[in-house]
This record gives sequence, C-alpha cells and structure tokens, in this order.
Amino acid sequence: MKTESSTITVLDITPVKFDELYSKHKKTLSCPCSTISMPLKTFVSNIIKLHPVCKSIFVNQSWIEALYLLNASQYGVWDFRTTASSQFALLSDFCSIAKDMISHIENDVGNNDFITAYLLTDTQIEFEANSTTESFKNSASARIIMFLNYLRTTIRGNYLVSALNTNLIIEISADTDNWFVAIASTVMYNSTSGRRLSCRDDNPTSAATLNPLLNDSVTLDRIQKFESMPNSTIVSGFFAACTPLEALLQSTLDCLYEIECLHLLSDYFPVLNHMGANWTDSILTSKQQNLSVNDYFNNLFIEEWLTKINYSEYFNECHPSVCTYKVTDRAGISDTITLLISLYGGLVIILRLIASFLVNISLKFRHRTRNTSLHFGSIIVLLLITSLSTQTATVTIPNPSLTTYKNLQKLHSVTLNCPCSIKTISYRSFVSLSPTLHQVCSSGFVTDNWLKLLKKSTTTVYPSDWRNRALPQFQLLSDFCRLANKTIDDSVDRFLQQFFIASTVFNEIDFDTQLNATLRQLYNSTILDFRLQNEVVRLLLQVDQPYMASLEIIDCCWLSNLIISRTTNEKNNQSLLQVSFILPGIPEINSPVLTCVCATNPHCQGLNVIYTPELVHGIPLINDPTRSRFPPNTLVSTIFKEMMVEQWNASWPYKNFYESCAPIHCTYSEKIRTKTISEIIITLMSVIGGLIVSLRLITPYLVQFFFYLWAKITKRQQNQQQNEQGKY
Repeated sequence: MKTESSTITVLDITPVKFDELYSKHKKTLSCPCSTISMPLKTFVSNIIKLHPVCKSIFVNQSWIEALYLLNASQYGVWDFRTTASSQFALLSDFCSIAKDMISHIENDVGNNDFITAYLLTDTQIEFEANSTTESFKNSASARIIMFLNYLRTTIRGNYLVSALNTNLIIEISADTDNWFVAIASTVMYNSTSGRRLSCRDDNPTSAATLNPLLNDSVTLDRIQKFESMPNSTIVSGFFAACTPLEALLQSTLDCLYEIECLHLLSDYFPVLNHMGANWTDSILTSKQQNLSVNDYFNNLFIEEWLTKINYSEYFNECHPSVCTYKVTDRAGISDTITLLISLYGGLVIILRLIASFLVNISLKFRHRTRNTSLHFGSIIVLLLITSLSTQTATVTIPNPSLTTYKNLQKLHSVTLNCPCSIKTISYRSFVSLSPTLHQVCSSGFVTDNWLKLLKKSTTTVYPSDWRNRALPQFQLLSDFCRLANKTIDDSVDRFLQQFFIASTVFNEIDFDTQLNATLRQLYNSTILDFRLQNEVVRLLLQVDQPYMASLEIIDCCWLSNLIISRTTNEKNNQSLLQVSFILPGIPEINSPVLTCVCATNPHCQGLNVIYTPELVHGIPLINDPTRSRFPPNTLVSTIFKEMMVEQWNASWPYKNFYESCAPIHCTYSEKIRTKTISEIIITLMSVIGGLIVSLRLITPYLVQFFFYLWAKITKRQQNQQQNEQGKY
C-alpha cells in the first residue's frame, strides 16, 4: 500500500502535552518559541558550597593578628612562626578573591542570553545551563590562576626579596671604625639527592616545623640553612618555602582538621589563647581529598556547584503557540475500496477498447464520426490539463552522506534543511589547535644545561659583567616560555571543552566564517589577558619598587645598594641602625652616577659587557622570515605581548563537523507534476470506468424518476384543462 507523509499541527501547548508529544515524536517534533532570547537568570539558579576554610575563624583578621610576631624574621625559613601570619593573610585574600569571582560568574551567567529557537526538554536545558556555567567558571578561574602564575614567575625571575628573611638573609656588619656594611646570603637547601638548591635558582619546599628554642639562640649561620632544627614538631599540612606565597600554595591545611595541631599552635602563638575560641568547634570537618591550596584556588574553593532549572519559567518565556510533527500514513479502507472499484472499471474500459480495436480496427479508421473525434479530443485536453498541473512538495532524503549533502546544497541551497541529530557538538570533535611559539622557546637558550652553563660562567672579579646578570634573565625567559605554553594549553583545552550549537547543518562557507570568527576571538582574548598581566605586573614593580637581590650575588657578598646608618630613638634614646636602599637604575659607563632611575622611567637601558667573551659559546637562532613573524631586532617585550605565539595552526575539517552533526535526514522543497504519465492514464481510465459503473447503477433509477415526474406533470395539466372546460 502507498504511504503518505503529513504534518500534524497541535495548538494550546502545555508542558504535559509537550512531554507526551516528545515521547512519541521526538525525531520530527518542532515547537517554535515566541521568544527566542532570554537571560538565564529567569529560569536558572545556583546553589554553591565553598570549602569550609573560607567561612572559618582561620581567615578572620583576629586569627591573622594573633599569629603576627614582631620578630618573625629571626626564626628561620623552616619555622612556621616566620610565615604563619603571612600565609593565613594570603589564604584570607584567596578566599575573598574566590568569593568575588564566584559572584561575578553568577552575574555573568545570569545575564547571558540563552538563544533557543525551539522548545527544549528539561534535560536539554539542564545540559545547556551546566555547560554555560562551567564555561564561565573555567574562564574566570583560568584568568586569575594565569595572573598568579605570572606573578610567581616575576617574583622568582627578578629575585624579589622577602622581608621575612625566607629567600635572602641580610646581615649588617661593622668594622672597628663603625663602618656598617650589609652582607647578603642566599638561603640554601640540601635535597635528599645531595643537590644544593637555593631560592635564587630553585623553588625548594619542606615541611613547616616549630622548635622550642628561643629565636635569639639560633645562629645566623643556622638560619641560612633550609633545614629544620632537631627536636622540631611538624605542623601537618603546612610548608616552608622561599616566600610565604609558595609555602601556602603547597599547603594542604591538614592542621586545621586536627584538634591536637591547633593546641600546638596555641602553645607557640600565645595570643591565640586570648581569643576565647573553642578549638573543638573551630576545626574543619569532612576532609575528602588531599588537595593543596593551589588546587583549591584553581577551583575557586568550590566544593559543589548545583545548577537548578525552573522549567516552568523557561516554558513560559519560550511560550510556544503550536507544535508540529510528521506522521506517515497508509491509505484508509474507504480509499482502498474506491481505488479497487476505479481500477475494476478502468480495466473493463481498457479491455473493451482493446477488443474493439482488435476486431474493428479498419472500420474505426474508415467510418470515424465527428462525435468520436470530439470525444478523443476531449480526452486529450483532459490528459494535458492533468499532466501540466504541479504542486510544491517536500522531498526527504534519509541519512544523507556528505557527498549527497553537497549535491543537494548545489541544487536546493535555498530550501535545503538538514537537522543535526546532535545539536551540541564538542569543539574537540572537529577542531584541532597546535600553536607554535617563538623559536627561542624550543632552543637551547631555555634548557637546564644552558642555565647551568651560565651559572658556572659567573665571575666575582667583574661584578658588573653581563654573565652575572645573564642567568636570571635567561631563567626568566625560560619561565615565561613555560608559562606561555601552559597558558595556551589551558586556554585551548577550555575552548575544546565548549560546545558548538548547530540545530541544522551549516554549509561549508558559513561554517568556515563562523569558526574563523570564534577562533579569532579565542586568540585575541587569550593574548589580551596575557598582555594585561604583563602590564599590571610591570606597573606594580615600578610603583612599589620591591627590593631585588643584587644580580651580582653568587653565594655571599656585600650589598652596595643598601645604606646603613645609625639613628637614635627620640623616645628612649636607644641607638638603632637604619637601613635604606638606593633606587635601582642604570649608571653611566665607568661611573657610579645613575643616569636613569627605574622608579621614574621604566624604560631604562644600558649597555652590557662581557669581559672575557671567549668563555661563552654562542648558539645562534636562525632568522627565517617564512617561519617567524618576529624580525631579529624585535624587542622581547613585543614578543611577550603576543604571548610568544608564532602561529596557532588551527584546522577544522568540514567532514569531521558533518560526521559529528550526523543529520537524520535532509528535506527540500521543489515543484513537481502531480502525476506521472502512467498515473494520468490510470486516473483517466479509473474516472471513466467509475462513471460507467456509477451510471449503470444510477441510470435506471433516473429514468424511472424522469417518467414519474413526466406522468405527474402530464396528469396535472390534464386536470387543469378539465377544470377549465367545466366552467363553460
């Protein structure tokens, strides 16, 4: 039996009716929204659970102040008393930053316009809302972590000195003539492998400890060693490092989950006992994972983020007035009977014509009458009229291949529609990105071997020799290459986790245009964030002018930029030593006079000198304009602003997108003739045959009815005539 496809329209749509229709006709169901754009906050709400430390006493100002010690820098880097207050102050700031970022994320997600041309199910809405929220969350988290890593790289690369004596120990010495000098020593750490690490070249960490010895009994030589004292107690989950920031990022906060550890802290920080806090109620509970503060901060201290969908509100905003779906029907019983009768009559006519034609063919040609010609002409006219009639039909091609789609696109580009079976497609399924950085980032100039060579090339004979400055500069260059590479990898990974929304197949030109615009936005936003960090950090260094360890320091030397003078406390007449430092700058050649001060001019420059150049072997880079967009004389700052990227090397094969979309079918509209020649002939024969059969059945009754009417009319006329004659 012949099947027909028809479109059913349903009015007065409700959520219940939509669910019923979707369960039965999900493949062809379409419910256009009256409002296609709506803010997510109209139907999405969030329940966010933060790490308990961000709501605890441990981030309160009273706790931080109770850990503060005036002589904290005298205990040594390994003693928790040195950095405890600073670490918890940083932890409090991290929590505040996380809360602010979460508030911004909620606001951005809520104000984000949700585009929905057709009504979606609650499952689809939940997926879309979660994807959008996750995208905003990852983007915000990545920006703050990227800035933190940039700051860490800058602190280490420029060897910014901590006032807590954790990465550089400054000793003031006086000779017999009361001439004071400042002597600096780097903090050293002997690793288990026997390697000697320093805070200038490495980033060592060890468990934070507490020792009962008084700070004045610890010698300066002992403080310089990155090793805990004998009989020390470990503060579980906390670390010592070259700076409080590095120490906190490695910490797991185990101590805050243990009542015994809190009692230990109260023994070494007496002010804690005056806070009146109940440590049993203050300890953190439900530690589930052994994560570091760096891990927590990467996730903005979020333990759980639940997105709740109010589907009724979404339905009301979408407000679909109608829904349509397609059904395929077979012919009904009445249509079948009618068709059989028509076919029967048509066959009778055909057989009669054929028989007459075979028996009387010659007579037909010799004695054709005018009426026969007229009848034949009428049939021809009817045949032509029927054959010329057209209608617009929708043609459906199931499961089209890419080749089929391209052919259809050429022929029916205006009306072609191919709905995707997967409307939210991960970019990872059809986009690949393989960025290449400036060649210096893959050269020998950023390897450990080169850095070791520079370290061995330092000289104490010529403190101003460039080789003494080269190590931190190349170390910073190496760190920036790694940071740029990691930033790009993270940005690309976040992008590939996002989804490309495609309700129907894009043609190849529109697809390329869309992807080019999207990727251009990715490139610009990633580079802009990196450039902004560069400018912010440079501004901070210029404005704050933090003290940097002298580049000439090898293991120990005197600091020429620190000036020691004696002063008197006016209140108690106590003699004190005052330390001040000269603002860094560029001196004149062969003169100590500064011609440019970095605090007032961030672009100070001076010539570098190598006194024994034969000791340094060159590894020149290759100048290939076809491979690099940066000429040899390009400033490093310019390359940094471009995040050291040469090419992004993006590709998005259309074939991969088409296969990911996986269209269920393609439909297009075209004008077609209502019937083929054979169908026209069959229809005409069926009509004629049907008329003959019908007339055979009806004609006797029509004749009887005619004679009945004729007799009645005749009788009435006769009665009228008799009545008129009777009057006379």
